[in-house]
Amino acid sequence: MLLRECREYGCSLRVSQQMKFALLLFVSKSIQQTCESINRIQKYYEDPLVPKDKESDTFEKCDFCCCDGQSGQKDCSNQVEDWTKIIPESDLRSFHHLYMDRSGLDEVPSFPDDNRLVEWWARFNKISFLDVSKLTSLSMLRLINLQGNMINSTSGLATLSSVEILELPVNQFTSLSKETFASFPELRNLSLSSNQVSEISKDAFDRTPKIQQLILRRNYLNSDILLGVLKLKDLVKLDLSGNLITFIERPLFAGLEKLQYLDLSGNHMNHIAILGFTGLTNLIHLDLANNWLVTMIPDSFAQLASNTTIDLSVNPLICDCAQQAFVSWLNIHANRKKL
Repeated sequence: MLLRECREYGCSLRVSQQMKFALLLFVSKSIQQTCESINRIQKYYEDPLVPKDKESDTFEKCDFCCCDGQSGQKDCSNQVEDWTKIIPESDLRSFHHLYMDRSGLDEVPSFPDDNRLVEWWARFNKISFLDVSKLTSLSMLRLINLQGNMINSTSGLATLSSVEILELPVNQFTSLSKETFASFPELRNLSLSSNQVSEISKDAFDRTPKIQQLILRRNYLNSDILLGVLKLKDLVKLDLSGNLITFIERPLFAGLEKLQYLDLSGNHMNHIAILGFTGLTNLIHLDLANNWLVTMIPDSFAQLASNTTIDLSVNPLICDCAQQAFVSWLNIHANRKKL
């Protein structure tokens, strides 16, 4: 009966080594809510960018509560409580993952010193700023997901050297300075999509030089304020889609030799200069879709690798004699470019 009802909601109840923490049944929730939770955790653990727990291969589920010491899960989602009093007094020694989605949080709670938390999820709450000083006891924390809050700044002089993934999409950041992420020197993945960022200082990422994936889609960025981003020499993926970039006038990305994925789709781009992508010798995919490109210069792509795919779909490209050089270039590279 349970399996049949779960499959109706798209939940297969599969257990694998990678998903050993994914299968939970919550007594206070309906089957539909339970399956949605399972699918959410399953999708998360299938993400190759997310660190996986490498402890015991055994899995035991708890059918009677929201907390499973065997799997390391503590799910307090959808439970509105006074967490500023409850969390500091909680015994978190058996838990690696704490979920507090939609729990009415309006500030970052303090945590007990004796804990083994690796991930903290507190999405869709009302937190207005990230007080890092309240997280200093989380010495093993690797992932923070605060999507859908109202965060516009960070505070506290503490350093969280263990944090590698920081998810802050759908918040209210408007500018990034040298101090914004200074508390996360080991950061590898940072997502700030769907914020309101229109300013990035030149030294904004000086204290987070190890970032490999930076997601800045759907903000208010233009070419002139990207200098701080372009100092991240270890970047592998850069997503600038859905911003206000209108041109690539100079070799903006010349220093990003490790970059493999560059997404510039959904901007207002109408011009790319000659050698505009100089230095991107390891680029695998360049997305220029859904811009305002009318004419193209073949030399704009001259230094890209032969296996680079370029997406130029949904651009108002004009086919006339002035484009003859570009058409010839397309014919030559048709067997190795996806255009």
